[in-house]
Amino acid sequence: MLSGYPSELFDRELAAWRRIEFDAPTHAGTATEVVWMNYEPPLVLHDHAHVGRGFRKREAIKRRRARLISRIRGLPNRERGALFAELASAEPDLYRAALASTKIRVDASRENPR
Repeated sequence: MLSGYPSELFDRELAAWRRIEFDAPTHAGTATEVVWMNYEPPLVLHDHAHVGRGFRKREAIKRRRARLISRIRGLPNRERGALFAELASAEPDLYRAALASTKIRVDASRENPR
């Protein structure tokens, strides 16, 4: 990963790299900065606390995730299993990446057969 200001030299030499351009605050206002990356973007973030653009959007996403988790946990085990199986078949790469990025633990006290 390289970062800096827009550069024709870097753009030419790193043409095969992923490039992200953004405005960054400086003492004199804002400046356009660039990040060049030689790796693919991850399917799953290592820290979901920063999903969303800006504080309000992140808070809305955080509340939505909490509501979804609450609803999913309230499902009977078989329905929850069917939902997970459907997610795994619909988005297998994303599902595997998400599982790999978490520490999965089984808590028998959460069983709620219905």
